[in-house]
Parts: sequence; structure tokens; C-alpha cells
Amino acid sequence: MHRSKVKLAFIKDNKARKNSFMKRKECLKKKLKEVYILCSIEACVVMYSSYKPQLEVWPKDNTSFHNVLNAFLTNSPMERSKFLLNMIATSRKGSARLCRRSRRRLWQTATWQWPT
Repeated sequence: MHRSKVKLAFIKDNKARKNSFMKRKECLKKKLKEVYILCSIEACVVMYSSYKPQLEVWPKDNTSFHNVLNAFLTNSPMERSKFLLNMIATSRKGSARLCRRSRRRLWQTATWQWPT
């Protein structure tokens, strides 16, 4: 069944925001577990929220978590940054894509207009 597009906006109601966070957190852990099993990769998640004072770590097994963390930390900072996705890089890619699309559309409309 097709899901409707979720409108991304700040949830003003604290109780609704907390419920949404808890549901999404569980879904994130479930999806990571699926990828972990299907692709046979080592993965981990560290989550912190203002709703619970302590960190939440997945998988609960400390040895596998430490293996992933040590494998990440043994790489050089340049290798680490190659695989990280941050908000600045994501927004730059998105804005560059939008600029290319708008230039392409301007070019298409400019070439098909009749001179007056």
C-alpha cells in the first residue's frame, strides 16, 4: 500500500514530539538490524535524546559495538570524513542540484520562445 508523503516540520506539542521520536527511533533500529542481517555488515547506532538521560546503543552486545567503533577510529581523519554525511554537504549538494535544474529550465524556455 502506498504511503502519503510526510510533511517535515517541527512538532510543537511536546507529547506528540516525544511519541514521534520514540516510534522513529525503534524504526531506525529495526531497519539497521535488517541491513545488518541482509548485507552481513557491521553497523552500530548511538542515540542520545533529552527524553532519556543515558545513551542508547545498538547492538546491545558491547563487543560488536566496540569492534565497529574501533574500526572507525583506526581510520585516518580523511578516510573517516569520506564516509560521513553531514548536513552542510547534503544542503550544498541539494542547492547545486536545484541550481542546475533551474539553469536547465531557463535555457529550455529561452530557446523555445519566439523573438518579439
